[in-house]
Order: sequence, then C-alpha cells, then structure tokens
Amino acid sequence: MGARHSAGSAGSKISTGRVANCEPLSYYGPEVKIGMRLKRLRAMRKMSRYELAKRAGISRVHVKRLEEGEQDPTLGTLQRLAKALEVTVDTLLTDPFEKLRRLKTADVLLEAARGGRTGPWFEGVLSDWPDPHIASATQALTRAGLIAKTKDGRTYRATDRGRQFLRRHRLEAPDWIIRAPMIRFP
Repeated sequence: MGARHSAGSAGSKISTGRVANCEPLSYYGPEVKIGMRLKRLRAMRKMSRYELAKRAGISRVHVKRLEEGEQDPTLGTLQRLAKALEVTVDTLLTDPFEKLRRLKTADVLLEAARGGRTGPWFEGVLSDWPDPHIASATQALTRAGLIAKTKDGRTYRATDRGRQFLRRHRLEAPDWIIRAPMIRFP
C-alpha cells in the first residue's frame, strides 16, 4: 500500500504504506495520534492555532482539522508543522512514553547480553533506584524469549534469539540510543 492522494491537497498523505523514504506509520506503533500530540506541543509553546498556522504556512482551519483528527497531514505539512513547533517530525509521530518504553527495553536487552547487572536491577526493585519501566521491559523480553533468567536465578541473560535481535537492529553499536526509539520491540 503506497501513498494516498486526496482531491484538493498537493502531495501524498501518510498512510500505512511507505511514503517518500519514511517508515510506514505502523512502524511507530498501532495508533499514531498526531492531532493530540500537535495540540499538546502547541499548548506547551503557548501558541494559538492561528500563530501555528501562520508559522507553518497553512490555514488555521487545517490546523484545527489536524488536531481533531478530521484530516491526515501530508509529509510536507508534517515537516512544516515540526519546523514551526521547533521539534522533529519523529516527535509528532511517536509518543514520548512509547520512546521511553523502547529505550528501557533496549537497555534491558543490552544489559542481559553484556551480563553486567543483577536480578534486582532487571526486576526494577533496587532499593536505591526502583524502576517499573525496567521491570516491565524485563517481563516483556522474557515472554518474547529474548532474555531468560539464569539457572541460579540471580540475573538474566540474552538468549540466542535476543542476541540475533540485537545484531539485526544494530543495537550493539555505540549509537544504539538513537536507533532504539524507532525499533518495534516484541
């Protein structure tokens, strides 16, 4: 499924297919709520719809329709809105909590492959630094068969499948933290 076109708008609309060298929206997760993020970012910057529209070079009505989910933005519109809001297009497409979840999941998988952490860290129950995100990432990766508890039960290790996942997504590279938020983990 490729780009869609609609009457009266120039350019392609973002759909579940590939559009001009970008990943399909399904890559970013099941629900991409651009309108909600757009509205939140605009409010954080204390901008009116009119001001955002003027900076982005689109109509105020178009901003309203995008925020309310009545229209899908074109790639060009996403780029103009991102520039006007001083964020990346990725910020409009990806929920910050989902980014955090993906970063924590990558961190857990890397630590299991390196073997440098104890069981309590993986379970998110360190007394000086409890982390529920680490705990849920550990549970998800264990269920997916990417990591497993060691026989002595003191820590977790990456399985062969987990190490393959790391290599396939190049998460062992020094710039893993940049790539991790864009990876769809099990």
